[in-house]
Amino acid sequence: MINPIHSQQLALIGERGCGKTSFILDLVEAFQKSGVAMAGIVSIGIFEQGEKVAIEVVDLMSGESRLLARIQKEVETDLRFGDWSFFPETFEWANQQLGSISQTDLLILDEIGPLELDQGSGFQDGLSLFEKGNFHLGILTARPKCVVALQNRLTNLKLFLMASWDKNELFNYILSFGDRIKWHLNDDRI
Repeated sequence: MINPIHSQQLALIGERGCGKTSFILDLVEAFQKSGVAMAGIVSIGIFEQGEKVAIEVVDLMSGESRLLARIQKEVETDLRFGDWSFFPETFEWANQQLGSISQTDLLILDEIGPLELDQGSGFQDGLSLFEKGNFHLGILTARPKCVVALQNRLTNLKLFLMASWDKNELFNYILSFGDRIKWHLNDDRI
């Protein structure tokens, strides 16, 4: 059993389009190569002619994906925020996936925003997992406007403003947690 006291919670903070999801995908690939068990979700933009028109969410454990949102001019749903129409059934599916995780070495939540923090919808089961701390390393992404709400909800969260870091330095710093995870794995599974 993972001791929540030993779990590390990191938040990658950056504006829209700064590369948070690409950075997360690079981390996922590197942690997979090192044999770290991971779970969570990644929200990947779908682009047409250089414009983001949709978002799909990918479950890291199964590799399954579902369409999460489309630009409102493309489709309208009952759940809208900003320019986006979200598909509630995809949030339900993602929350079922997240709710099935009892513990993991690495937990990824890309991206947490006003739907989760202000409206009580979105990836609520993911935030609950972060609060429980049944992981060695948890990484989430968010925009700067969400920092105060995140800090109020997740008091052990370490913030990394992506614009303030060299991406290679930040990547290597976060990847160094992989060695700590392996050390804990040996300790936890004896």
